[in-house]
Amino acid sequence: MWCQLKTLTHEMIIGHGVQGRRMFPNCNFRIYGLLPSTFYCCALEVRCVDNFKYSFDTATNRFVVNGSAETDGNKRIYCYQDSPLLGSGLMRGPVSFKTLKFTTAQQTDGNVLELKLGQKYQLVLHLIELSDDRTEPNKCLE
Repeated sequence: MWCQLKTLTHEMIIGHGVQGRRMFPNCNFRIYGLLPSTFYCCALEVRCVDNFKYSFDTATNRFVVNGSAETDGNKRIYCYQDSPLLGSGLMRGPVSFKTLKFTTAQQTDGNVLELKLGQKYQLVLHLIELSDDRTEPNKCLE
């Protein structure tokens, strides 16, 4: 479904409310090729695609550039609620980020990510392999 929406330049509207809105459709990942007995931390990054701000032009039914993007330097990273997990647990079924919410209000809650209006974002999954004592990252897979 995500691939079909991408070709249509899918727009998701987010509100100013403190509670935020959930992503639709939910973002689920199937993960393979991990070491079953190694612990991993799983995180989803929401990354700006470009340096432009967009608005919808009703005359052409398209999104058009409407200025420069607002840059705030904030990292938009959401840690998977069950992390860290063994590789066998991550490969067992889909990893779902259905509890992730977005808002335009400034947030301190780790469950809600702040996005800027009219900007395009891309989702990036990060898998961080942890050391045996689960305190140090060994490597990060993107």
